[in-house]
Formats: sequence, C-alpha cells, structure tokens
Amino acid sequence: MAESQLIQIVLFTFALGFIAGLISLKLLSRLWQLLRQRTAHFRYFRTLK
Repeated sequence: MAESQLIQIVLFTFALGFIAGLISLKLLSRLWQLLRQRTAHFRYFRTLK
C-alpha cells in the first residue's frame, strides 16, 4: 500500500514539474520573440539615422 502511494506521489510531482517546464518554455519563447522585435525596431531606427 505504501509503495503504490509513493509511486503515485512521484508520478504526480513529475507531472507537475513537466507542466511547469512546458509553461516556462512557452513564456521564455514569447519573451524571446518580444526581445527580437524590440532589437529589430532599434536596428531599423539606427539605420534610418
């Protein structure tokens, strides 16, 4: 009984970590896109000057 409960807890924590990792990856990719857009605009304005 205790072993199966331990396995369930391990699987649950693993699933939580996996979901958190996916969410953080999505947020990081979105931030990266925003940064790339900002730098692209900045370079464009520098070339105009």
